Parts: sequence; structure tokens; C-alpha cells
Amino acid sequence: MKKLLLAAAAVLALAGCTTTAPAADPTPSDSASPSSTPTAAPEPEVDEIVITSAGLRLLDDGTELDALGWFDLAEESIAALTDAFGTEPEEVPYPGHIEAAPGTDYKWDGFVFRVQDFEAEPPLWSNISVISSVSSVGDVAIRTGDGLTIGSPTSAVQALNPPIANPYEHEGLSYTYFAVDQIEIESPSTHNFVGVRVENDRGLVVELNAPSADYGV
Repeated sequence: MKKLLLAAAAVLALAGCTTTAPAADPTPSDSASPSSTPTAAPEPEVDEIVITSAGLRLLDDGTELDALGWFDLAEESIAALTDAFGTEPEEVPYPGHIEAAPGTDYKWDGFVFRVQDFEAEPPLWSNISVISSVSSVGDVAIRTGDGLTIGSPTSAVQALNPPIANPYEHEGLSYTYFAVDQIEIESPSTHNFVGVRVENDRGLVVELNAPSADYGV
């Protein structure tokens, strides 16, 4: 009997020393990460306008977004330029002169889109033209296809073509006129081109205009 009591006491003592291991926390399942929404590509925006003998090229980082020809509808070209520059143009009457019909100038700073009051006759007589005296309008750069812009040195123009006229005076300043980006529009010798006006005293390009024509001269 004594042995039985001792054995029972030992069992009770061992039972008192035993602890129950806590249940392991369940391993959280890998929750699916929320699907990321793809970032929309930015809308193309015109950052350059290139003046050529055939029209205007509207570029975004070198990619052409639009091309405006000299015989396109003026309203459509004005709308495209308004969208490119992000502002409405100032409309100013153009009085014309003995060699140019009157019309309307649509102005963004020093960039002018001119619409004259006569019927266009492709491929020679366009009633629209551009005249730029600025290198940019806002964030939109203005240049020729050869990379000329307002402020380019005379040497850059001379490297492309010789002047097409002798130096001339206007309002007390001396200028020289050059033709670049010439294209033949009527055989054998009539060309359209981009006109480049250089102020001689400063030796800098001060104006780009197109389309200009030599009429075989």
C-alpha cells in the first residue's frame, strides 16, 4: 500500500511539472497583392514646330504629330497651332502693301500665321504664310529643318546657302536675306524656300518666313 501511495504521488508531481505547449499560430497565407493600375502614357504634346518650304511640321520629341501644308485650310491650321501653343492667337488686321494683299495676322508672341485676302493657286500662290521673330512660343521651339532658329549665327546660314540678295537697309539697320530648304515647284527653275533674314551688325538670324518663292529669278 505504501508503494502504491508513493507511485501515485510521483505521477502527480510529474503531472504538475508538465506544461502544455501553446497552439502554434496559424501561418498567415500569402495574401494576393492588389493588382497595380498601369500608369497611363502621357498625351503627346507639341514641343517643336519646324518651318519648311512645304509647310509646318509639329513634333513631339522628334515624332511628327501633324503636318500643316501651305494649301491646307487656314482654319484647320490655326486650330492646330492654337492647340500646340495652348493659347488663342491675337487677331490683327494686316494692311498689305503694293506687292502683298491685305489680310489677317494670327499672332502668338512673335510667331505670326498670316492669311491674305486672295484665292490660293497651288502649287505656287499660297494665301497663307508664317513669319517668326522668336525662337520659341512658351515651351514650343521654332526652327527650320536645318536647325536654324532666331539667334543662330550668320555663319550657320552661310554654310547652307549664299545670300540671294545684296545687303539692304531697313529702319537704320542692315540686313541680308538667305534662302534655305529650297524645293522645285515648277520646272525648270521656280522654287519655294524658307527665307532667313540676318541682321548684319549683330551677325544673327532675326526672322524666319515661309513660303517664299524665287519665281525663277
